[in-house]
Amino acid sequence: APYSSPGSVPILAAGALVGLPAVMLLEVLASLVGDTARHQLRLETAYNSAVYGLSGVVGGSVLLVARKHGIDGYPLLGIGALAGLAYFIVNSVLAALGMAIYDRKGFLGVLREHFLWLAPHHAVSGILAAGIVPAAPPPGLRGFVVLAWPAPPTPPAPAPCPGPTDGPPPALP
Repeated sequence: APYSSPGSVPILAAGALVGLPAVMLLEVLASLVGDTARHQLRLETAYNSAVYGLSGVVGGSVLLVARKHGIDGYPLLGIGALAGLAYFIVNSVLAALGMAIYDRKGFLGVLREHFLWLAPHHAVSGILAAGIVPAAPPPGLRGFVVLAWPAPPTPPAPAPCPGPTDGPPPALP
């Protein structure tokens, strides 16, 4: 599906603060809960979970390395943008590949149509994640579960009630 990860900001930060295994757990949990809530739990959920998990591990590892080297302040925000872009590259390439194979379309066309416009979004998500990293104390795994938990789907709007203006206009005399 051409969607961004439901919680890429806390997922990236979790990589640096809680560890990379937690990133995979959070991404799989977010995908399962989100797809179940939307009544869309299917085989694609497993693929999306793996794509989100790998993306989160790659992006989270960028922030983890920065944290281990004591980088903070504005340089950390710049590295956060790189972490978000690393997440974006893995996520968009693998998702576009899956969509191209499934829909029997060209990979580059799918990538351009559905994903390239998300690059700035992911760079900003990485910057926001980098802003969480120096927070003291870190929220822990339970805190990241709360932050990454997908929002419930919006129920569809009810059909409009027929009113006096529905139907053909009255005939003119």
